[in-house]
Amino acid sequence: CRYIIISIGFRVDVSSPGVLSLHATRNGRQESCHSMLVILLALAGVYHLPLHLCSVLHGVFHAVVKAPVLCRVNYYAITALLARVYLYAGNLDMAYDEAMKIIKVQNAKRCFNFTSEYNITDKRNIKFYDDIIFTLYTTEVTDWDLEISYSSEDQPDFSQHYLCWHADKVKDVFGNEGRDDYRLLYQFEEKYWGYRTLKYHKQEEKSTGGRWGNPMLPMIRMSEVYYVAAEAICKKDLGEAREYIKKVKNGRGVSVDLSNLDENGLVDMIVNDAQRELFGEGQVFFMFKRLNRQVVNYSGSSTSVEKEPVLPTEENFVLPLPDSESNIK
Repeated sequence: CRYIIISIGFRVDVSSPGVLSLHATRNGRQESCHSMLVILLALAGVYHLPLHLCSVLHGVFHAVVKAPVLCRVNYYAITALLARVYLYAGNLDMAYDEAMKIIKVQNAKRCFNFTSEYNITDKRNIKFYDDIIFTLYTTEVTDWDLEISYSSEDQPDFSQHYLCWHADKVKDVFGNEGRDDYRLLYQFEEKYWGYRTLKYHKQEEKSTGGRWGNPMLPMIRMSEVYYVAAEAICKKDLGEAREYIKKVKNGRGVSVDLSNLDENGLVDMIVNDAQRELFGEGQVFFMFKRLNRQVVNYSGSSTSVEKEPVLPTEENFVLPLPDSESNIK
């Protein structure tokens, strides 16, 4: 990014107040570019720009792809992503403020509700897309899943290969809540080598969940907004923070009593619940990196499991700069 010059242009649609399109010019060529969002968020975070300077994005600008409404970056997506960025930057007050803007809208208008068990089972909404604030759109994601996790279905159980969690990993993450948690009940299936993920498995197109959910690649959910708010406010108001985590768990079928949970326990619970919630969505790694948490690698069979800690060192968590960028003279 330091060595690429990109100009950003805005075109206001006067027929639809607040709506603009975003384009980028690079090498003399216009490009619709999702990375522009990252640039906007980075500028807002580094220079502490107030959200109202970005509020013209209350409308939409199109992402790289054609997509339904959820696949457009609107005011709510920008606000939620700002909450995430401020939390990454350690600015807890700003992270909380941005998260609360979404939470207040949710409390008033119920825009991003948790998916009911009926909609999961009857409409095959396996991706729980009701609370997704922003998603990318690709028709290839289910093809990838079929190739990676289902291409060896004709082989004996012990010869099949697929993406899965080790059975002991599932026990450690879900504990006794697994029997009620929709995320384990409907987004995983038990196989010989562990629990295979179903989040990106193609659902029947005739079902509502399949028709809408199959091409979705979730970028940020309402549940993450609650995580951000809880972590950002827990030092000041632990009771309020507990309520946000309780709301996520209840929304996924889990009833919990968090009245005795202290600050450290609450952060541990956020990390635990995020592993269930954001599996396959690209955010858990960055959470572990930000909180300096070690990752546990599970291997072996269910009868002889091995747990190897992966320490949060620079070697493990920071990608090296490419020679093409670090050796410029």
